[in-house]
Amino acid sequence: MSFRAASQKLFLACSRFLIVVVFVCGMTSCGIDDEPYLSPELWVSVTSNTKAEVGGMSASGENMYSPSYLLYYKIYISGESESSTIQPDAMSRINGTLNSDYRGILPYTTLNTSTPQVFTPTVFSNRNFYPIVIGSTETLSASTSTITIDFSNVNNALLPSLMVNGGTAQTLNRSNGGGTFTPLPLDDRRFRNFSDLRNAQNRDVAQLSGDGDYSYCAVYIIKRGINPNTLTAIYSAPTFIAVFRLPDDY
Repeated sequence: MSFRAASQKLFLACSRFLIVVVFVCGMTSCGIDDEPYLSPELWVSVTSNTKAEVGGMSASGENMYSPSYLLYYKIYISGESESSTIQPDAMSRINGTLNSDYRGILPYTTLNTSTPQVFTPTVFSNRNFYPIVIGSTETLSASTSTITIDFSNVNNALLPSLMVNGGTAQTLNRSNGGGTFTPLPLDDRRFRNFSDLRNAQNRDVAQLSGDGDYSYCAVYIIKRGINPNTLTAIYSAPTFIAVFRLPDDY
């Protein structure tokens, strides 16, 4: 074999090796950080159709993403009186839209599938879900470890309410969609079974074609952070908390 032929053969071999190395590096990132990821690993304990606790809200290892939490909700008018913890098979009885929303969002909450869905808040906004206002803010800080949500009718002044890390109860209020709609009643945004909920002006409420004396609220939680590489928002998969029965107005 001539020197030239040997050189060409060595060059081809080296080229193939470099192609393999580049391919493997592309698959393994070759030391380059993976895309930012926010863990949705929370536990939920639902004790009744008006109360639930969410825990495991640790931001350990994610502080670089400046994480915080948001609760999303939607209200459903119903003719059904459900007195126990609300399971998925009861949703179609409560309101057909509730069942459709739950089934439509479910793929985004399921991580271990062959075709995982990428979640963004448009999944919620497209279905008229809005962030819950907790006191005067929509966000819970990264220092939150547990929350207790209470939709019972024990304390008219505060409830429904939320407690962070076992602290003081904070009143939960409905959203106005960033000013895109005016929720009724005008003077009270608390989550209660007001007759004014039965007005199409309320974009956060799924109405019922017939009479409905009751109302329910589906609630999800997500983690939101910032991608340090692009300075754009990133989100965890949503976690379904529960469907709560709203207390009567007074």
